[in-house]
Amino acid sequence: MDKLPANISPHLIYTRFRDREDQAGLELFKLLYGPGKLPDPAYVNKCFTELNRHGSHECAFELLTLVTTWLPNNAQLAENFELAKKLYYDNLIAQGSNSVQTARQKAQMFAERNTGVDTLARTRLDAENKRTVEELLDSAVSTLERARSLIPESIPAYSGLLRCYKYLGNSKKVTETQRIIDRLASTGRLPVGSIENDELPPISQAADFSSAPPPLNPEIELERIHNLLRERDFDTALTSVERLLIQEPRLIEALHIKVRILTEKKMYHPANSILKRAFEIDPNNDTTKQLHIDFLETKLKALSHGADIFLKKAMKLGPSLGRDYFRRAAKLLQKSIVIAPDELSLLDQLYTCYMYLGDERQAALIRRDIALVNPNYVTTIARLRRSSLCFLAGYAYDEATESLEPFRRIRRRLIKRKAGQYFVTWYSRISPILVETAKALCIPPLLFRVLLFPVLETARRVLKTP
Repeated sequence: MDKLPANISPHLIYTRFRDREDQAGLELFKLLYGPGKLPDPAYVNKCFTELNRHGSHECAFELLTLVTTWLPNNAQLAENFELAKKLYYDNLIAQGSNSVQTARQKAQMFAERNTGVDTLARTRLDAENKRTVEELLDSAVSTLERARSLIPESIPAYSGLLRCYKYLGNSKKVTETQRIIDRLASTGRLPVGSIENDELPPISQAADFSSAPPPLNPEIELERIHNLLRERDFDTALTSVERLLIQEPRLIEALHIKVRILTEKKMYHPANSILKRAFEIDPNNDTTKQLHIDFLETKLKALSHGADIFLKKAMKLGPSLGRDYFRRAAKLLQKSIVIAPDELSLLDQLYTCYMYLGDERQAALIRRDIALVNPNYVTTIARLRRSSLCFLAGYAYDEATESLEPFRRIRRRLIKRKAGQYFVTWYSRISPILVETAKALCIPPLLFRVLLFPVLETARRVLKTP
């Protein structure tokens, strides 16, 4: 076996997952671990949680598939594997449904555009448009087939496939898929000799379909799930609602419950996918609309709270030491602004991050957005430049512009160098404390002016100012 690169570590792999470099992280994981070197289950669960947090369900499923083959008797990993499979399945169903919907919209759009076109051009356009729609439907079939392979006895995948085959005009597949759906609806089992038998283990000929569990009563099951939610048993409630949705995939109330559970568990990406499915079933449902608003508010609150924590840490550490925290805050703020694009506080925080990161192009774009919302808004950076970065000098010279400008220009020169950045960071921390102490002890500004006079004269000579 080749020697592993020296820099591969569990922390590096987790960092890749956290930074959304999922495939790179997974490849490193495969290099570091295997049957001969087993990973710590707690570490695997941590990686699994991080991948789910940003909606990388395929990578999470592949990770758990690997690890459960190495550690087949770990109950927690087995439970997470089942959850990973369900989340990946939901994601595939949503992707397939979106592809089908896009194909339908394009077909309608093409039909409207082709009216009034001459016969020769219409024939050519029809051929191109048909190929485009068929490619979308083939992509949907491929995605739904993957979902079917994950949970072969679940109706939503077959329902999606049925729609695709109908649009594609494949009557043989339509008949066979409809037969599977009918059997699943009545018995909960796949029919013997179905199209699944070429890829999945066939059901035994001796299987007793009469012993299949009876269909769930939606009203009774929903009441039971609501009781679980009142007890805050979200995991059991999620499993129950997924079971109910297998039988009743278009039951809006069950979809609403699933969104609430996923949102409560901070699994925003799958929650959003379920919301899209609910809108597809009934675009005018008021409860779905309100749930969407609540979902966005909850997600925005979580994102902005996390960004605020990172930004405070970054400001405390300064431009150099806090760089990583500025990056993390910026990522969360970018997502927040997608939800609330006109929220000035979020735009201001993102502008602050970009300025400290030295990304002037992005900072200029955000500054433009701030001006569009409120042309008179004073950003945090502008306030800092006017005051907080010159606390001591500002107190000494009573914020006189002509006296403070040399200090500011010296500071701008200092932050171009590493040592200067550390000094400015230290000065930014200590000077407000000195000013507050001076005010509390009634120390006159004149004393600080005398102490700073040599610095002021040196600054003027260095900068060659009058």
